[in-house]
Amino acid sequence: MDIVELAGQRLKRIMSAVKHEKPDRTPFMLNGSVAFLKYVDPKATAGDFVRDTVGSMRKVIAGIGKLNNLDMLSGAFWPGIAGSFWLSGTKLPGRDLGDDDLWQIDEKAFMTRDDYDLIITKGWKSYRDDLIFNRLGYTEEEFAYAEKVGKEIAALLKEAGYAYYSSGVMSDSVVNRLTSGRGTVNFFRDIKQIPDKLHEVIDVMLEEEMSLLAERLKTAEKGKVGIVTPAIRCTCDYVSEEVFGKFIWKTMSKPAEMMIDAGLYVYFHNDSNWDDFLHFYKQFPPKTCIYDSDGLTDIYKIKEVLGDRMCLTGNVSPALLTLGTPEQVYDFCRKQIADMGCAYILSGSCALPPNTKPENIDAMNAAAGG
Repeated sequence: MDIVELAGQRLKRIMSAVKHEKPDRTPFMLNGSVAFLKYVDPKATAGDFVRDTVGSMRKVIAGIGKLNNLDMLSGAFWPGIAGSFWLSGTKLPGRDLGDDDLWQIDEKAFMTRDDYDLIITKGWKSYRDDLIFNRLGYTEEEFAYAEKVGKEIAALLKEAGYAYYSSGVMSDSVVNRLTSGRGTVNFFRDIKQIPDKLHEVIDVMLEEEMSLLAERLKTAEKGKVGIVTPAIRCTCDYVSEEVFGKFIWKTMSKPAEMMIDAGLYVYFHNDSNWDDFLHFYKQFPPKTCIYDSDGLTDIYKIKEVLGDRMCLTGNVSPALLTLGTPEQVYDFCRKQIADMGCAYILSGSCALPPNTKPENIDAMNAAAGG
């Protein structure tokens, strides 16, 4: 089988699950970065991955072939600007941290209430760029480098025959920026003390983000997948349903609706616990969305509420992958495959931890193959 045919077979398998059709076997995808590198080179460090992200992925692709049931890899990116999306700094291994420490989002809560007025009067992009480049010290060159690395990794995966269902379109809830840039406790105080002002700020930010999304969607390939990342600090563990419905839901639902209207499927990368808010997701048309849980939301409850509408992914926990035995991992995966049905993609919870046992990745691969 040539590479093009192999990639097509893998993509068909994944999209069959998304469409609630029966694939030839359970699709298997992994999200990770350093864990992939350590799988093929146990002596490699997180610093190695940061210093040469593309070279690291070349090594991964060359050595990961024995995972014969793996359909898609994702989550490999240069992390040097990761904190900027949270209006925060970034600490990198080999620079700010030990060479084998994982990169960190360095939150300092730079935003003040006065900054809300700047967003309202000058616009979200103007404020964001000033904070990112002048106050946090990121550079345009770093953003250009991150984009270049992303394109090179996508090309490598395509050349290796891995499925690539992404449209390249992503929307991250603007509230994520506020809960980190403002600070979570300060943000919750603002909800209570200045709700009208906060409403106005969120609306300004969302309107600008929707305009940018509309431009990106003009060139997005129909039938591919767009990503929506929710406000992970405003789940049912943090806020009431009333607050969520009034302030938060629109920052997730409106981008998703726009993507669906443009002919994309929507992948909700839903870290954190959404048990009590799952009913909100019923508003989307059946078989247009993928619900990806990191394990804090009960996947059996997701299936109960949304299983007839959405494809589910998951949900092998970091604890099991780092501390469990291959037998435990295999049995867990096989049970979940049996319980979830055809609209299911086997994957880890969010991203694989860097210290995932290689033999446990092998166990996931074996489980996917039956």
